[in-house]
Amino acid sequence: MISTHGSASAKIILFGEHAVVYGQPAIAIPIQDVRAFAAVSIDASVTKPIIEAKDLQIEATLGQAPYPEAVIPIIKVIELIDQNIVKLPKSGWRLTVWSKIPIGRGLGSSAAISIAIIRALTKSMMKFLSPKELIKYSFELEKIHHGTPSGIDNTVISLEKPILFRKDHEPAPIQPASMFFVVGDTGVSKKTSEVVAQVAEARAQNPEQYDHIFAQIGTIARQGSLALKEGDAKRVGKLMNENQLLLQRLDVSSPELDNLIDAARVKGAFGAKLCGAGKGGCMVAVAKDGTTANIIASELLKAGAARSFTTRLK
Repeated sequence: MISTHGSASAKIILFGEHAVVYGQPAIAIPIQDVRAFAAVSIDASVTKPIIEAKDLQIEATLGQAPYPEAVIPIIKVIELIDQNIVKLPKSGWRLTVWSKIPIGRGLGSSAAISIAIIRALTKSMMKFLSPKELIKYSFELEKIHHGTPSGIDNTVISLEKPILFRKDHEPAPIQPASMFFVVGDTGVSKKTSEVVAQVAEARAQNPEQYDHIFAQIGTIARQGSLALKEGDAKRVGKLMNENQLLLQRLDVSSPELDNLIDAARVKGAFGAKLCGAGKGGCMVAVAKDGTTANIIASELLKAGAARSFTTRLK
């Protein structure tokens, strides 16, 4: 075993939330400069591995349950690696995990943390996974976190490339033209699994209506893929607005999200929508250029966003 580091990006779903769970296509992009990190350090004095959640200032010893709730997801990653990928030493190492990705905001925090840990620990054992293997194992962890995930989060974060994703199909990488996006965080945390379950319950009551909405969202995602490749930010924005209207019909938006979306449009965004499961979390807007993106980011803070940032797709 050697000392190593691993990291993984956040992600945005531009088109296709919820519909992707029901077989429709969706588009996701990585946010390269907002990341989760993991570090493996060798310490011969450690008789059992130490797990540290740095942001929360919590430590736990592997094998000494009960664990603090905050480190249980980390323990699950370690167990999956040890049981399915490579046997880990029983002593002599420490795993430290930290993240710049807000939790419960639809930016793929759980998948990014899992993937960062997998990268750090497997590398420490000189075991190198293919992208397909990384997607496979991280998806197993997503099922623990979210129940019935589509697989889009762990796929785009594993590849760190924009993708057109469809459940049970090979992801199709997208080669987009340069484009500027702004993300605004409502500060409201919501579990993806809870919102997905609410939509599933509503669909069970009226499957024809909901499947029609999902099909419309899928059509928007396909059109969005072409607009991204062509660098047509106005078209991307129009499609984002259409997608948001459909997400509102699914009742997954919120007053906080709607407020930030309106603020972004007033300040020049071509379009804006929620990103992720909804009922809180983040929204995303597309801007004409970097200057406009910065103006929108500032306006989102004035409108009540807990944080905002810009990212450039290129």
